[in-house]
Amino acid sequence: MHEPEEIQAETLRLGRVLAAKIKEKGVSVRSLEKKARVAEGIFSKALKGQITLQMKHVLQICDALELGWRDFFLMAYPPFGATGNPAEDQLVEILYRRYGMIPNSEKAKAPPSEPET
Repeated sequence: MHEPEEIQAETLRLGRVLAAKIKEKGVSVRSLEKKARVAEGIFSKALKGQITLQMKHVLQICDALELGWRDFFLMAYPPFGATGNPAEDQLVEILYRRYGMIPNSEKAKAPPSEPET
């Protein structure tokens, strides 16, 4: 079971992923709040960690950004080898192992070596 600090850290990380996507799209957080019909400041506070970022906030922000939920989660949790950058792929693997998404005992499978001749 994850400790509260780990959950809080991951929640803040997901908020940073959303904030980066908002910046990339060039829209204001307030415009997303209006589009989602939520109270002014809710998304801003949630993204800054001033209030707890809830799953409904994540999904509402994705909807307001016209970003598919699955696309967001694939961006937040990319599959192994998806980044094209070995260092990033290694970090993804470490995070997956850290958060129990794959067991530590499972070894990354390397391609079979060529037999010596």
